[in-house]
Parts: sequence; structure tokens; C-alpha cells
Amino acid sequence: MQLIVTRSSVQLFAAGLMMTIPLQCAAAAEPTKGPEPFAPKVTVGLIETIKYIDNLFATRVAKTSDGVAVTSPSLNIALENESTTLNLGGVAEFGNHFSNTSEDYIDYRVYATGRHRFNPNVLATAGASYERQHEDRSSPDDVLGAEPTVFHVARAFSAASFQFGQMNVRVGGTFDHFDFDDVAAPGVIGGVINNDDRDRYVVKAGARVGYKPNATSEYFVEASSDTRRYQSRVDDAGFMRDSGGARVAVGVRRTLSNTLTAELYGGWLYQSYDDARFRAVSAPDFGGNLRWTPTPGFSILANVERSLEETTLAGASGYLQTRSSLSLQKWIRPDIRFSAGFTYSNNDFQGIERKDHVNEFSFDVRKYL
Repeated sequence: MQLIVTRSSVQLFAAGLMMTIPLQCAAAAEPTKGPEPFAPKVTVGLIETIKYIDNLFATRVAKTSDGVAVTSPSLNIALENESTTLNLGGVAEFGNHFSNTSEDYIDYRVYATGRHRFNPNVLATAGASYERQHEDRSSPDDVLGAEPTVFHVARAFSAASFQFGQMNVRVGGTFDHFDFDDVAAPGVIGGVINNDDRDRYVVKAGARVGYKPNATSEYFVEASSDTRRYQSRVDDAGFMRDSGGARVAVGVRRTLSNTLTAELYGGWLYQSYDDARFRAVSAPDFGGNLRWTPTPGFSILANVERSLEETTLAGASGYLQTRSSLSLQKWIRPDIRFSAGFTYSNNDFQGIERKDHVNEFSFDVRKYL
């Protein structure tokens, strides 16, 4: 079975305001040279956006269009000196639909991140965040919900990079915990979709070794592990979705000119599941990105990547997503930016005969106050 969905959105108007306020404490004693250590710098922002979406529920037929007014405030407090940077802050997004008010949402993220340079060759980073998000209607899961599915994510990460002449080594790990809320669904038995069986944590660890023979080229090899554990051993359909896997890849990154940079990689990904009814996923892994700035203020960006996503569909262990995107950005004036983009996603479900093709088009004009 194949599903082809076309979805486009036009961001009619966006106005943004950003303001940075350096805060320094006056010294009672004689003045010192240079900035005070860890002098705080506060950045506040507010973005107002009007969007039009022609296929709100990402369906093939009976498309529903709607407008959305989005308000997005943000706050960041930066503390830094010559070797250390700390960031504390948050960003929120309030979406209000003109007609389909049941699709209104409130998303937010609060975070704390930091980095410390021990010496010119050693850099360490770490951070944590907590998010409240909603699942986009283009998702194949819980499509019968009366409103978008809300989920919460607690994240943590740490990483370090080391420079050894022309060689560099990066190591790191991430921890993500997902907690999905139940959602009302008049079309299902009981009137509620139970999402407790989707709650899970994902742990990833990896390393990357790079070699730079010159200032314009880097060759690298990378590998990572991927462990996924669900809080419910068996989901509502009777499947065990715990899994473990790994990815390996080799690639090259090059600066081809002052206006063109590109990265390409290829390798393999593998994921095995606790449920014997799920076949292990073994597939090529590939991707890359390109950034071209032919003239000042005008950029073309292209990206291709693969990922193995989770699903609630009975009989499917997940879906292998190949996502390609192309976007254009043009600064018409220092305070006005125009953007246009196209994204194509091929979602190949593992274990069942289903493949989704999702096309997305977007146009954006943003005015900075």
C-alpha cells in the first residue's frame, strides 16, 4: 500500500523582535581590566507569525485548510568568560487556528547548556532540556485523535572533542525520555487512545574520528549505538518494541570555494527487536548536505538524511524514513527575509506492506523589527 500526501504552507507574515541586554555589576574598588568574569547577557525575543496551511490533516482527499496565528516568546541568559559558556533559557510557541480550534497547541522548551575549553585542543559540552510538544498531523500514529497528541521529552547530552594535529576525535552520548499523553478519540472503542504504551527512553552513544589533510577537506569515520526501551514491556497490540542497534559510516566534508561547502557520508544501519515477529532492520545509511551562497544575502541549502522511526501500527516495527529537502533564503533588505522550501519524505514501514510519500512546500516572508 502506498500513500501520497501533498501538504503546503505559506507563512504570510512574521515579525520578530530580539533585544540583547548586557548586565554588568559596578565595582566599588578600582576598575579591573577587561570584562567581569561570567557577566550575564540577557537576550529576549518575540516572534509573531501568520500561517496558511492548505492540507492541515495531511490527507489525500477531503483536504482541510486553515490559518494559524503563532506567538513565540524566548529568553536566554548567557554567562561566559574566556574558557566557559553557560546558557539558561526557554522558548514557547502558542498556536491558535482560525477555524479548527481543537488543533490549537502550546509547546515550550526550557534548557541549560554549557561548554568548557580546557585547552586549545580539548573542548567539553553538556546540557539538559525539558519539552512539551505536539505530534504533527502528518504523523501516521494516532490519526483518529480529536486533537493533536501531546508528549513530553526530557533530554540530556554530553560530548567532548580532542584535537591531535590533523586528527580530531569526538565522543558523546544522549538520553531522551518520551512521555505521551492519552488523547480523546470518539471514533475508537472507549473514546480514548491510550498512549502509555508509547512511553520510552532512547540512549545513544557514538564517536567520530576525522582527518584534515588541509584547510578545505576533512575525511571522517563515525559509529554509534542506539538503545530503545519502552516502559510497557508489551504494547496495546501485543508487540514488544524494545530494540537495540548501531550505525557506521564514512564520509567527507569539503569547502569547495568561498561560497560552497558540502558533506557526504555513507554506511550501514542495523536494529534488532525483542519481539521475534519483527525482523531486524538492516539497510544502507546515507546522507549529506550542501550550502551554496552564490551572491551575498542569497543562500541555497540541500539536505538528505535517513532515520529509523518508531510507530504504533500493528505488525510494523517502525519505518525507515528517507528525508530530502531543498530551501532558498534571500535577504531582500537587512530587515526582510524571504524563504521557500520543498521537503520529500519516503516512509518505508518495516514488517507491513505500506509506504508513505509526503511532499511539503513552504513559503516564508519574515520582517524583523
